[in-house]
Amino acid sequence: MKRRKPLKRSVKPIARRTRPRKQRKATRAALGRLADKLWSQLVRLKGECDACGGRPPGIVIQGAHGFSRRYRGTRWNLMNGFALCSGDHVRFTHDPISWDDYLRAAWGESVYQEMRQLALKTSRDLDMPAIVAKLRAELEARTR
Repeated sequence: MKRRKPLKRSVKPIARRTRPRKQRKATRAALGRLADKLWSQLVRLKGECDACGGRPPGIVIQGAHGFSRRYRGTRWNLMNGFALCSGDHVRFTHDPISWDDYLRAAWGESVYQEMRQLALKTSRDLDMPAIVAKLRAELEARTR
């Protein structure tokens, strides 16, 4: 049997970049995720459930939207945010009629209608960097 010669390595290792890369501009999706995170932190700062007023031991407070996140006109509006315990969040998620009644009671009819109009506006041209900056400044002001 004939022996084969071992293959020679012909590929050189790739040289590393010596210059630092340019800072990339944040994408719209990345800014949206950051805004969601900041909004959630701001809403949950209260530390207790807005619906039942308590914080059961071992239960994490969650941020809930009055009008769904799908409506970008009110998605990052702090007035549209409620801190709910997980039990109330699930209950209201599966019972939208009682959630609507809760919103009307919490806000009052005039604010409810105003928020509804804001939610229904098509807001494709949102200034995401400005929204993130506003939420960041608000979080910093509240946590001092």
